[in-house]
Amino acid sequence: MIGAPQARLGWAQAAALSLLLHGAAAAALVWQPDWQRADPIPDAPAQLQLDLSALAATQPDAPTLTPVTTPELAPDPASETLTPESPAPEAPANEATELLTPLLTDPPLALVDTLPEAGSAGAAQPAPDPEPAESGGPADPRIAELFDRIRGRLSESCLLALPALLGEDQIQLGVLAADDRQIAGLMRELTRGLETEITESAVLLDRRQCPALDFARRDPRYPVLGLGLQLEAQDIASGGNLRGRISGGAGLYTTLLLIDDNGVVHDLRRFQIASAGVTRFDVPLARSGAARDTHQLVLAIASPARPETVGTHAGELAEDFFDQLARDIAADARIGIGSVYVR
Repeated sequence: MIGAPQARLGWAQAAALSLLLHGAAAAALVWQPDWQRADPIPDAPAQLQLDLSALAATQPDAPTLTPVTTPELAPDPASETLTPESPAPEAPANEATELLTPLLTDPPLALVDTLPEAGSAGAAQPAPDPEPAESGGPADPRIAELFDRIRGRLSESCLLALPALLGEDQIQLGVLAADDRQIAGLMRELTRGLETEITESAVLLDRRQCPALDFARRDPRYPVLGLGLQLEAQDIASGGNLRGRISGGAGLYTTLLLIDDNGVVHDLRRFQIASAGVTRFDVPLARSGAARDTHQLVLAIASPARPETVGTHAGELAEDFFDQLARDIAADARIGIGSVYVR
């Protein structure tokens, strides 16, 4: 048949090609090569050794601190008064007489307070006392009699009597109370039968200030209080300054408080300056509203440290403030009290 040999040849080629393809596929299934190439084995890490003994021993330069002399700054009224500054040059002898006579704490009151320490007054002191002329004199017997009467008579709350020696021969009796009838009655009882003429001075307070008076009477030295509080004036115009000094608190922390005639307690620490064992103050005062008959109380306290109550309760009413302060400080803390009228 024409074309038969060629057809058989084509089938033969197709069969051979099929066998070749199937064989290649079977070989691929049987042989599965690992295409991941193994990493070469790393060489052992080299070890570095430093021979410290071969290094030169170098000592780093130590920093040198050079003290810098700080110029002495002027006293800051806001500074604390825990430690008095070094004594300043002694003031002129007539300095105290230039001040207006304070109502309650004339310098001789500080003198009476220093009498128990008269035995040690003869020892050499590093600096003269701010009032050396009065530190060694005997107590006036006329004032001593008033002291006895006050201690034996005064027991009512919100009533305070403080005698003072004005000049050399005049006695002043200041009485503070929230009731003017109490003031007049106490004046009569304390001065009855005395041969010496006594100048009377009444200070009317608001009843909300009474806790401050009761606190001051806790001083075991009353009516001779432990601090001398001297005011330049006890009657100032609104907008003026309350100036004065506190003595008798050297080596102690001095706290200065103002109890206004609304009964609010104000901390005056930022207006204080301590120098030579004396604390001075200069406080601007301004009245809000119409003038009243009542006075503002000024209270000074000397204690080993600043009372915590002052920092936490200043600005509160006197009733709450002094109730807490009485538990905060010792009973033998030194106290001074005065008053000022702001018109």
